[in-house]
Amino acid sequence: MVGAESVAGVSDSQRAPEAQLHCDLTIDEALIALAQLSLERDRVVDLRARQPKVRLGERLAGAGVATVEYRYANYDVQEVERDYEALSEKIAAIQLELDLANQTKTFEVAL
Repeated sequence: MVGAESVAGVSDSQRAPEAQLHCDLTIDEALIALAQLSLERDRVVDLRARQPKVRLGERLAGAGVATVEYRYANYDVQEVERDYEALSEKIAAIQLELDLANQTKTFEVAL
């Protein structure tokens, strides 16, 4: 398995020019980045779907407990929204680059 250090340590001259994308990633690096960014976006989607303040369970009036309980988000909801937008833009940019490479470049793969 290739570690992140070895992928980051590959110089531009070592990369195959026909597999190079405009965003300075090779196709295999772009596919890995796309998968990682998608997982991160899925996590942010869960945070984004939560309300900043939620009332916990309905209590019966006759149960002897008159307190109302709330759960508050311990993060900035607007920041999560900005993170979601930034991740979505990165994913879209990488996907467009991959689509362009799939339609315009040909290369051989040794199996």
